[in-house]
Parts: sequence; structure tokens; C-alpha cells
Amino acid sequence: MWALFTQGSTFGINLVVANILGRIVYGEFTILLSTALTLSTIAQLATGITATKYVAESRSVDSTKTGRILGLCAALSIIMAITTSLLLLIGASPLAELVLKAPHLRGGLVIITCAVFFSVLNGYQVGALAGLESYRALARAGIIIGCLSLAFCTLTSYLWDLHGALIGIVIASILRWIIFGRALRQESAKQGISLTYRGAWAERGIILKFSIPAALSGFTTMPAIWIANAFLVRQHGGYDEMALYGAANSFRMLALFIPIMINNVGMSIINHQLGLRNSRHYKKVFWLNLCAVGGAAFVFGTIMAILGPWLLLSFGKTFDAGYPTLLMLMLSTIPEALAMTLFLIIQSRERMWHLFLFNTLPRDTAMVAFAYFLIPVQGALGLAISYSLSRTISCIVNFIIVLHIGLDLRKNNGGNSLNLIIAK
Repeated sequence: MWALFTQGSTFGINLVVANILGRIVYGEFTILLSTALTLSTIAQLATGITATKYVAESRSVDSTKTGRILGLCAALSIIMAITTSLLLLIGASPLAELVLKAPHLRGGLVIITCAVFFSVLNGYQVGALAGLESYRALARAGIIIGCLSLAFCTLTSYLWDLHGALIGIVIASILRWIIFGRALRQESAKQGISLTYRGAWAERGIILKFSIPAALSGFTTMPAIWIANAFLVRQHGGYDEMALYGAANSFRMLALFIPIMINNVGMSIINHQLGLRNSRHYKKVFWLNLCAVGGAAFVFGTIMAILGPWLLLSFGKTFDAGYPTLLMLMLSTIPEALAMTLFLIIQSRERMWHLFLFNTLPRDTAMVAFAYFLIPVQGALGLAISYSLSRTISCIVNFIIVLHIGLDLRKNNGGNSLNLIIAK
């Protein structure tokens, strides 16, 4: 439910902004949001996924350790939020003038600095709630945040155009941090877990074997998407094309929100079974999750593809020109969903270095390369093709890694060797 309202409000905000501001300004809004999301993802240092995995794994067997893990994630979040926000403030002018070729977007970059700050602080809180399996609390928080975010963004967009829309995003990020923080404190207390900074550094081993390789994935994944987006907006009429891609991509995210929600639940459960060393249930959770996520992605992707021309008109009268882009992005939902389910095995067995070196890095390099050659010829469609091809590569590589690891917790096939070498 929380994912429904969160994703629904994001889609609603895009819809409202596109209709109020028009196609070109919506394109500017899209690239600014992409910038904020990229920086937030990098700065979080994978604290969200780290909290989900290790809180789920240890909460039933060692509540003190769980509290230290939460303290470590919180401390990293504070440091990175301050650092990243300062860097964005300093770099706003050159980023707008030299990279985006739109000096007038400097003010927008300054505004979203605040959104980046609170998004980084909030990352581990959502992950921790998922690790605690506090889905009712996540649902309550998601409903409140989703409704308030949509209301504020609609009002501020109407009053102050592009800058107003960005102010609405900032307000939403602050509300998200406050509400999820309160929910985490309440749910932790119910399970006898207390966030503590005392002794948190004793858990630093998880940074090397899990957080760093997971964060390195963020260092390449979101920048690759952002660079590809930047290739598009730098073309003649690029912001207009960016608007078409942004609208089509909103429906891709909408098609994937139920698969992602199912997969997030699966991630918490599968790590909990790993902590209990229950091999039979571990395998069962994986296969059920694979069928549910893959099936949901196929159904919703197909629906979006069929209804695409009419759905795009909800963004404005001329947005139906983005239908080929939407079709290509719908094709990407199947390999992307399957890659997510395979990822559960990889992260639960702490093979994050394998994931980064053999999956994430080649995938993101391929996306930038494809985009560089395809966007000047195909525009928004070229960006969509690049995204789809890169996600197909990711799915294939994840499948190969999982074949190597296996699903049996009782077997040790030497898969930890890379992690051990790096740790030394």
C-alpha cells in the first residue's frame, strides 16, 4: 500500500506538472528531478538496501547488533547528506551552463539541493522499516506522504511554475523524512530494538563486503541514466524530447511499481530465512517471488503498451508522439523485473562485488555507449532503446551469477572468494 501511494503520487505529480507547465518546461522539470535522484542515490551509499538486508537478518537473533547497524546507517546518511548538498550548491552554475546548456536552470538546481539533503537522510529509514517487516507502518506513512506530496506540488506548481513544482518536491522530501523517521522509532521500539551510535563502528565489516559494492553500483547506475538524459537534452529540441521520454518513463515506473513492491517484500523475507538458515523456505520464497514479479511485470507492461496512445494524452494533447518510446520502455519491464528477482539471491549471499564488476559496470557502460550513438538519430526513442538493451544485459548476467551461486544454503561453492580477496 505504501508503494502504491508513493508511486501513485509520483505519477500524479508528473501528470500535474506536465499539464500546468507545458511540454518544454516539463522536460526541464524531468532533467532536474533526474539530477536530484542521481545525487540522492549516490549519496545514500546503499544504506537503504544495507539496512533492509542486515536488519531482516539479525532482528530475530541479535537486537543489539541490529541497533548498531541502524546507528551506522544513520551516521553515514548524515555525513553524506551534508557533503552532497554542499557540492551541489557549489556546482549549480557550471552544471546548468556547461552540461545542461540551460543557465536559467541554476535556480532550480539550488532549490532541489534541499530535496537531495532530506532524501539522503531518509534512505536508510525506509530500508530499515522493510527489514523489520513493518509493512503496515510503511503503508500508513506512504498514504499520508503520497496525498500530501501531490497536494503541495499541485498548489506550488500552479502558483510559481517550474520553481513552484520544485518547491513542492522539497516539501514532500521533508515530510517523507519526518514521517518515516517517526514510524521507524515506533516500530523499532515494538521489536525491542534501539538505534545506537555506541559501538556502531564495530559493524563496519558490512560496509566493505556489502555497502561499498552496492554503493558503487549507485555510482554508475544513476549517473549512467543521467548522462544519457543529458545527451538527449543537449540535442536540438532536446527538452521537448525529454518531455516525451519523461511521460513514457512515468508509465514504465507505474507498470513496475507492483513488481517492485512484491520484490521488496521478498527481499526482507528471503534475508530473514537466510538468518534462520532455513534452506527449504529460502528456495520457496525465491521461486514464488520470481513468478509473482515476472507475471506482474508482463501483465502491467502489456496493459500499458495497449493503452499507451490514450494514456499519454493525459500529459497533454501532443504527448501521444511519445508512443514508440513508451512501447520500447514497456519491453524493458520484463528483463528489468526478472533481474530484480535474481538480485535477491545475489544480495542475500553478499556477492555484491560480483554484481558490481560483472553486471552493473558493463550494463551502465553499455547504456551510455548505446545512448551516445542512438540519441542523435532517434531522440527519445534512442534513449528508450538504450535503456531496454542495458536492462536485458543485466538480466542475462544476473542469471549467470545465480547459476554460479546456487540456491542451496548448505553448500559452499567457493562463491565468497572474491569477497575474501578484497577484504584481505
